[in-house]
Amino acid sequence: MNALQTLIHKGESISDGYNAYNKGTSHGHIIGADKKIIFSEMTISQVSQRQHLPHGHRDRLFAVGKYQIIPDTLDGAIVSMKLDRHQAFTPELQDRIFSDYLIVKKRPEIYAYISGKNGATLEKAQYALACEWASFSDPHKGDFKSHYGQGNHASISLKESAHALKGMKAEYMEHINNGLSAFEAWKNLSGASHAVSQGHGPLTNAHAVPKNEASLDLHIPHSTMSHDQLRHLQGNLHALGYHDRNHHALAVDGLWGPQTEHALRSFQADHHLRVDGIAGPHTLKALETAMAHHAQATPSHSHASQPEHSEVSALSRHADSRIAAFHDRVQHEPTLGGYSELERTRIAAASLAQSQRMGLDVAGLTELECYVHPGKGQAFFVADDPVKAARNPYTSSATVNVAVAVQTPVAESLALGQGFQAARHMQEPVQGQGHMANGPVFS
Repeated sequence: MNALQTLIHKGESISDGYNAYNKGTSHGHIIGADKKIIFSEMTISQVSQRQHLPHGHRDRLFAVGKYQIIPDTLDGAIVSMKLDRHQAFTPELQDRIFSDYLIVKKRPEIYAYISGKNGATLEKAQYALACEWASFSDPHKGDFKSHYGQGNHASISLKESAHALKGMKAEYMEHINNGLSAFEAWKNLSGASHAVSQGHGPLTNAHAVPKNEASLDLHIPHSTMSHDQLRHLQGNLHALGYHDRNHHALAVDGLWGPQTEHALRSFQADHHLRVDGIAGPHTLKALETAMAHHAQATPSHSHASQPEHSEVSALSRHADSRIAAFHDRVQHEPTLGGYSELERTRIAAASLAQSQRMGLDVAGLTELECYVHPGKGQAFFVADDPVKAARNPYTSSATVNVAVAVQTPVAESLALGQGFQAARHMQEPVQGQGHMANGPVFS
């Protein structure tokens, strides 16, 4: 274990390690484990289902495993790492989620400090740790002060977290000075070499070592481009027909990683540029030229043959008036100006599915509101009763995680929603099989 893993184990899961869990909070107190669970005997899907059971349900899980992975973290890891929901929630997988997603993607301030990125500070990294794990002291509040209330207490001092972070940074820099790439340095430091997932398949040999950067889906941020610039770059590459390394449509998410780099390298090779995976001036100029030619060569009606059009029209092909109403509200939501037509359509489908999961009166929905949830990013409240929602939004609303929604095909969301609805009609428990068991969760 590296220094951070040791501290997290000490502060969060020392009693049961990879099998530790709690059930969330009730009246300001943490509901602890009431029976032993062996998570390696459960699939990702089974863990996720139980995390999304209603508050107070006897089988509900909240923070699970050695790293106390909470529902939105597991949801994000499933999408970002393209995890097979049927694979076991093993210690090796938990370690991968920690090294490949938690530190690098969800809390990039930690990775930025360890890897010496410009603008990174120790305080930002410590604050990110405190936001993710309640046992870490919050530098904005002081020693042994948790970022969270409600029964949480910080047991790891600022001195301890600083020592761990500084030590990992020094070790990382030593790897770099010894000639390792940024990828190899992080792999060696994080212990990520023990488990590699190839595409959508199950884990390979538990001790397999990736041969190159494309083997491990680390989010190593591009040094010169903003989130919006990266989205623009990805959008251009997608429009020109370049795919990720798994031959899937390139995600337009504003996140730099091996998938975007693969598409960019392919573009560079096709246009006789230096194939370095860097969006430098020559590459960007070539992209602009290629997009101009693409626009001239593409007839105005050609979108009908594109995958986007097929997916956008899925709502109308499967829809009743309720889905159409969802779609109409999403399309006219002013806060969605930065999202494409395809992404807004996916959000509409996800909103419907989540509302069906919550058992809301979809036909009577009157409100679709975008807001920023602290620590979770952009999300939506879909309220079926604005009066009740004003008093307590959690009782009559469905929260949609946009980062998950925009990467979920419309047809999959529609099938998921229908599964939720069918299960309710049959009075099946939430943890039943079918679409409910295997589809994405949007909150």
